[in-house]
Amino acid sequence: MVLIVTAISIAMDWYRTKDIPKQEAPPLSSVLSDGEYFDAIAQSHEQPVVVYFWATWCPACKFVSPSVSWLSDDYAVVG
Repeated sequence: MVLIVTAISIAMDWYRTKDIPKQEAPPLSSVLSDGEYFDAIAQSHEQPVVVYFWATWCPACKFVSPSVSWLSDDYAVVG
């Protein structure tokens, strides 16, 4: 039974993703608040980069922000 469920799951994933176009990430570069130029794509070739979109009014962001802050100890985080 486990093999059948696994096979069906793999087949469904393949079917759903076969028409997804292969695209590169859009350019993610900007001037930071301190005036420094930052290119997330170039930086990601060296180490992982977390691009974090948030808002002060967003309740989910208030829940996730401590985890993102924890990630910033080891990885580059741009918000």
